[in-house]
Amino acid sequence: MKPDDPFMRSLETHVLWKMRKMSLRHLVVLFTFHVSHQHTELQQKVVSEVLSKLQQRWFEISNAREIVGILRHCSYFRSDYIGKLEDRIIDLADKMSADELQSIFVVLSDQKMRAIHLLRAIAFHISKHQQKLGVQQIATLMNAMHVLNYPDVSLLQRLSEDILSEVEAIEKPTVVAALLTAFGRLQWRHPVLLDAITDWIVKHVSKCRVSDLVAYVLTIARVSFTPTDSESVFTKILPHLTPENVKVDSVWLDVVWSLAIMQKLSLKHVESIVSESFYRHLINFSGFQSFLNLCKILNICAVAKLELGYKLPLPNELSNEGSLLVHSKVDQALSDSVLDTLSNSIPKGKFLACNKMSKTAVFVDAEFVLDKDLKPLPREDYTTNFGETPSIKPLPAGAHRFALLIHDYKDFTLNSVQLCGIAELNVRILQQSGYYVVQVPYLEYNIQAPTVKRLESLQQKINETISNANKSSKV
Repeated sequence: MKPDDPFMRSLETHVLWKMRKMSLRHLVVLFTFHVSHQHTELQQKVVSEVLSKLQQRWFEISNAREIVGILRHCSYFRSDYIGKLEDRIIDLADKMSADELQSIFVVLSDQKMRAIHLLRAIAFHISKHQQKLGVQQIATLMNAMHVLNYPDVSLLQRLSEDILSEVEAIEKPTVVAALLTAFGRLQWRHPVLLDAITDWIVKHVSKCRVSDLVAYVLTIARVSFTPTDSESVFTKILPHLTPENVKVDSVWLDVVWSLAIMQKLSLKHVESIVSESFYRHLINFSGFQSFLNLCKILNICAVAKLELGYKLPLPNELSNEGSLLVHSKVDQALSDSVLDTLSNSIPKGKFLACNKMSKTAVFVDAEFVLDKDLKPLPREDYTTNFGETPSIKPLPAGAHRFALLIHDYKDFTLNSVQLCGIAELNVRILQQSGYYVVQVPYLEYNIQAPTVKRLESLQQKINETISNANKSSKV
């Protein structure tokens, strides 16, 4: 029926006359329908009138269905009305079911509405609710938490416990993959739950699609989780993960990179990604993704060289240092404070190099060399450029090369002191390249402390690094 059909115009006019007597529920239904049908002036008037009525009668909102209907079209409402709606949701939250609270949280993520006080209230009521959400609902809720950048730890703990009690009953691999994807995005590491999901994957590997297995490998690499009896697990999974099965080159690169992180890399994997026909289209375009792809390839090649004895030289496109951008991943204020503090005992320039990118695509916040008495030596004389070139002079007895890495919150799994997979890989590559790696976690460095205290903290980190390295060499 055409928008200007006489019957439609008569119906719309009738709606305008009856609108004053409609219940709020009917107004919401009317609005959600007509908001997509504004082709004529009369239809636009209907939307304008119903919008006005809804904003006048906000105090009548009484259930989740009305709330969700309004939130889906929140851009039509005044900001003061949205504020009143948020307060109304908080007032009603303790009377809602877990399903209703979840649906509101999800629609907030769809609309990118990051109202912290509202998200906190909804998360609290879901985590305390007696009702359990379904596993698919949990996966959707976790992805909403990622979209809104609101990973409520108490809620995640509750949801993980609920999943754990239902894992064995899950029938569809797609549900497991959705959960794994959510864990990875949130960097949520729950070892008991991940072990249970691993058991499910192994038991149902024949039912799993390649994409499900990819989700598993990428997630456990990202959160740095090693499953119990990992050899047996990967023996069952890896035969299904081949370039031919994965098909998408960028996804295959992520799989091989994840295997490098988990020390499950083989020469066959390496050879599949260093062929020009594979990598050229992944790195030969402008943009940050091209840079990330190059970094992943160089990380893989570093592991292949250091751990598998891979001897073949890299193609020029992959070994070109100029292709690597110097890009710090940590908070600038934290980085500036650590490096300025360190320069009080190790002067910048001759003795201390800052913000360096290795040819293995590891960003190093600082590089320096200390003798046996912890006095700085000229860096240029003793550097190996992170294992890429021989040093001009041999190290004196008791001297060591150091790489300092600053870890901010993004380098850790959520709510833990466990480094995520890529951060652990960076440490591993530098250590195997002959460097003592001084790690400075943001939680162990007080940017507000006096300079003397900050310097003492860094010197203690250096001493701990030497002590730990000496212990490891004796084992």
